[in-house]
Amino acid sequence: MLILDGPSHPAMEAIGGTGDTLTGMAAALAAAGMEVGRAARAAALANRLAGAMTKPTPATQISELIARLPDTLGQALDALEESES
Repeated sequence: MLILDGPSHPAMEAIGGTGDTLTGMAAALAAAGMEVGRAARAAALANRLAGAMTKPTPATQISELIARLPDTLGQALDALEESES
């Protein structure tokens, strides 16, 4: 099982909308047929990776993270697949 303990960016806590991006990705993956726990792990990792790529500050806008999600979701799904093999 993939353990999500990083990357960690405390500045993301101050960015409004990060919970919405996380929930939206998890819900979309689950609606597409992915098991809910797996969808949640993939979405959480994608959100964290978007933060790592954006290097957020409290002034960062959610749109900056959203722009990274297509790449980070692919990376998260690959990491999840690798951890399950």
